[in-house]
Amino acid sequence: MRRGRNYGAPRALLLAAAVLAVSLASLPAAAENIDLIVMVDTSASMFPYFDDLMNYLVHDLLATRLHRGDTFHLLSFDSTPEVEIALEMNSPEASDRAFGRILLLHPLGRYTDLVAAMQFLYKYVKELPETNRKQIILITDGVHDPPPGSPYKLGDADVRRLVDDAATAMKKEGWRFDILKVPPQPVPGEEGLKSYLPDLAQTLGVPIVPYNTNQKQTVTGMTTGFPTLIFPSALGNVGNRFIAPFRVKNWKSEPIIVRLSNVQSDGAELLDGKVVVTVAANAEAPLDVPIRLPPSYPKGDHTANIQLVFRDDIRISPTSGTLSFTYTGKGGFPLPRLTFLYVVYIIIALAVLYGLIRLFLFVGKRMQEVPVTGFARDRALPVSGKREERSEPAPRAEPAAARAVVPRRAAGRPAAAGPAAAAAHAEPAEPVGKAPAAPPSAIVRPGKRVPLLSTGGSAGRLTGAPTEGELAPVAPARRPARPSVTSLRKSLPRSDFEKSTLPPLIEMRVSLQNPQIGFRNVHRIPEGAGRSIGGGFSSYLVFLVRLPSSIAEIRNQGGKYVFTPLRAEMFPGISGPIENCLDVEIPFVDSRGRQMTLQFREWVSPLEEINRIMRSVRHEQ
Repeated sequence: MRRGRNYGAPRALLLAAAVLAVSLASLPAAAENIDLIVMVDTSASMFPYFDDLMNYLVHDLLATRLHRGDTFHLLSFDSTPEVEIALEMNSPEASDRAFGRILLLHPLGRYTDLVAAMQFLYKYVKELPETNRKQIILITDGVHDPPPGSPYKLGDADVRRLVDDAATAMKKEGWRFDILKVPPQPVPGEEGLKSYLPDLAQTLGVPIVPYNTNQKQTVTGMTTGFPTLIFPSALGNVGNRFIAPFRVKNWKSEPIIVRLSNVQSDGAELLDGKVVVTVAANAEAPLDVPIRLPPSYPKGDHTANIQLVFRDDIRISPTSGTLSFTYTGKGGFPLPRLTFLYVVYIIIALAVLYGLIRLFLFVGKRMQEVPVTGFARDRALPVSGKREERSEPAPRAEPAAARAVVPRRAAGRPAAAGPAAAAAHAEPAEPVGKAPAAPPSAIVRPGKRVPLLSTGGSAGRLTGAPTEGELAPVAPARRPARPSVTSLRKSLPRSDFEKSTLPPLIEMRVSLQNPQIGFRNVHRIPEGAGRSIGGGFSSYLVFLVRLPSSIAEIRNQGGKYVFTPLRAEMFPGISGPIENCLDVEIPFVDSRGRQMTLQFREWVSPLEEINRIMRSVRHEQ
């Protein structure tokens, strides 16, 4: 018997491959490793600052900034350059060994050969494997004072040329280069010597960071651009859930995104939710961390040692420290501390809510005052919520002689009693053989008795009341028509339809961003006023990509709209304000360098756009 083909195994393999691909795609991207090369000047001019640099800068780099897979290289130079340390950070003990070796260095050199150091630095980094990104930190005062007999004991122009050649070669390689000037001011005995750091920085296109002895704790961030985490002060009384107000300082010239994944203390996880914050370039932002204490946590005063773990390997420091608080044992809610900005937002929200309530009340009052026309005034309108009574059947027809002549009375005139009064008020009789005239057109309320025309006894006698046991027939009242939009518009005064003197509504559209979001990006800009543009709480919101608030603004100046960039780095190619910016495509870049455009125009309702299309088609026909 011939066996059929087994299609189950290939399908199972395809399904397993798809699941594996989805799992790998959901994992966070691996951190990028770096080769950190620190070249430090060990001449005698560095002696007053050397211990601080080793304890605050180099130790911070080894202990917290470098991670598994990174490499650390320490080069020194005075009369000649040398390699002090070169190791891979593959274990916690590696940083301890490296720092122990650094403590043996002493800045006692008599000379400083800057040209030899720069050439040696380029050759050393060039020979490193290209697997990791390169980052170089140069610590020196930039003085070139070579020893006697050095081949680089040259004139000022030649020294500048050689330094520029080495800097240009390193810039072409794409290496990151940071310069820390130590000492910040010339030491005694070197006042007349030239520093070549300005020339070096200009060629590399990087700033010079002068060392400040009052800012030892932040020297790493100021030099390398790595963000700094600021721990909060004493928190006071807290419950089992509270907010720890950390802060993040971004030293880079571009925004960063900080994602906190864990907060650990004595093996317990304390983080009570995900935390993500965007920090603008060269700015400081709050990092409110929700904390939940375990049920067994003892009451009283505590100074808890905590360790913060961040995603994406942003090399933030310090990640370990202490939190001081008094635990009351009561439940709590993770409410952030009210800052001045939060108070302002609350006041604005209450003011807006109050304004909306007043607006709704005003509109309701005006709608009640609108006169409703277009109703027939001769219709019977019900005045009560009771149902209309069904009219009785009409009486049987009288003999022809009795209804030959039927007197007619003017509408609204009361019925007179007696034949004489009836004759006095009667109008000319209807011709014989025609239908009798319609009953009086006075408004008849449902359920009310009305005067009847009686033909009994004498022809044309009008009685003011029905006979005993007889009810007057009442025609069924017609239900009034509901007012329509057209009737309401017609009832308004014509002055309400005059053209508005307010400025037009201005709409912002962003490329690739869905414009169908209601009136979120449609605003009226009064003359002399402006509206902010960007992310967060900006008036015109860009939500497709992450942007800081108020990267630009649009302002109404005498009926002309002027666009002004407030964050020049996000608007490359735009050197100043753009006048008459309506219907102009304005390019910008987000924090990741993606090119996008935004455009302002007068807002037109979708119905009006359809009407314009229909009118244009009719005009062409």
